[in-house]
Amino acid sequence: MQKIVAARKDIDAAEGIRKFSKSSIKLKFDAESYYDFIDWDYTKISPPQLLSSISSDELLEYAERGPLPIPPVPCHSQTVEGVVKDVTRVFTKVFGHDARHEMLVCAELSRNKKPKLEAKHSYT
Repeated sequence: MQKIVAARKDIDAAEGIRKFSKSSIKLKFDAESYYDFIDWDYTKISPPQLLSSISSDELLEYAERGPLPIPPVPCHSQTVEGVVKDVTRVFTKVFGHDARHEMLVCAELSRNKKPKLEAKHSYT
């Protein structure tokens, strides 16, 4: 929790939602645990968006007294499930990152050309 509070002080409110970049993570390959694998002194961290409604004082209070009350949030939407299905199908048909990417982009372009039915009344 202390790292989250410290990260909140370092962020710029004008930046908006954080953009995750793996290139900003510095690793220690001689680490003995997963937590120590990241070199926290040289890695830029940002607070999770899920905790944005909880003040820093409340976060520190929860760290001392018990579990953090996190609202139930679905892991993903139907759209994400559809994308996972598409990616899985592509992985069984083509080999290589570029070929897979091209097949996914072509499928998306093809879907966008088809007319969309926006509501149930469109079916009648």
